[in-house]
Amino acid sequence: MNTFYHRNAVEQLEGFNSDLFETVREKMTGPNTAKSGFIYRYNGSQLYNISIYIDPDKKGQIVEFNSESVRFNISSSSHYTFPVNNGLTFPTMLFDKPEIYIFNAEFCRPILIQYTKNVSSFGGIKMREDKIKLIDFDHFKNFKNGKSYMEVDRIGISKCISESAPHNTIFLSKAHFYGSSSETIHRTNINGFKPESGNQDSYIYFELYSGTPLKAVYRMQLNIEAIIDPMKQSKNGSGFTSVERKGVTRLIPII
Repeated sequence: MNTFYHRNAVEQLEGFNSDLFETVREKMTGPNTAKSGFIYRYNGSQLYNISIYIDPDKKGQIVEFNSESVRFNISSSSHYTFPVNNGLTFPTMLFDKPEIYIFNAEFCRPILIQYTKNVSSFGGIKMREDKIKLIDFDHFKNFKNGKSYMEVDRIGISKCISESAPHNTIFLSKAHFYGSSSETIHRTNINGFKPESGNQDSYIYFELYSGTPLKAVYRMQLNIEAIIDPMKQSKNGSGFTSVERKGVTRLIPII
């Protein structure tokens, strides 16, 4: 596949109209794949059911999760060793809850939301600021609390996007790969971009007593890991041929 031939650069990087995106879209599960980009994944088109607790002490915590599009499921509240909320109903009285774990049904994974500080906004309303962190919970079978985790550069979400794409194909990362280790930057050929936390991290702001989310800033990025084979245009201009250089692995932003 010739992914990067001469065309609008934004279209190629964003993936909305690229051949690379078309290839991934053909392998997606669920309805509504005709829309451009992965943005549709969060517009309610996924077919899944979530059962939650409604009593005050466990309000919003997931009991069961089933999807008509993917094989992943949660059959009991003990699926994880820590309480996980459904992302729509949050716990109340957040004064003594430094970490909240939110299950994202679009990615089939929990995401850690960790307290950073209290702030005031909207005319003096006191809010709790939380930072979103990416944790690979698959490697923490005995995970008990947020102090024993290690934040990762990216998390694999192929299993929740496609049944047929290779397992390590689609990844979620912070915007512009913010926070990636030197090893990851070298391995995936990410060149020289070092943004600041205030511009690249994601935050949610809660009212402290009710747990109501009042404001959110999301800066997440979906990527495809692909092997890029160097090519050159043929002499007659009708196509491309391989060159004698080793292909490289790249994380390519989709949106």
